[in-house]
Amino acid sequence: MKLLWIYYSGGKSLRYLLLLHIGSRKNKYCGLETALIPDQEIKIIRSSIKELDNLSLDKKIQWIKEKCPISFQKAYKELFIDDSTVYREYEMDEEMG
Repeated sequence: MKLLWIYYSGGKSLRYLLLLHIGSRKNKYCGLETALIPDQEIKIIRSSIKELDNLSLDKKIQWIKEKCPISFQKAYKELFIDDSTVYREYEMDEEMG
């Protein structure tokens, strides 16, 4: 998984966001907007980076729904790749937790 610093020009507003990128499908980045993840769920995600890395995209989404329901409801995003400019990428690993 990676953190992507993105300028997103799709939808109603232009904005910068930091996305915990969990995968891509159908020309979209799938992930969690980090500013919207509650602190208690950040800890759960950080402690499970290695486990999540070994899952398929659909299984990652299911894991987030079950273990981090607030993050799934508030922070999960699918952003069109064509409307996104990635300025920086940060690798995630278990040492970040």
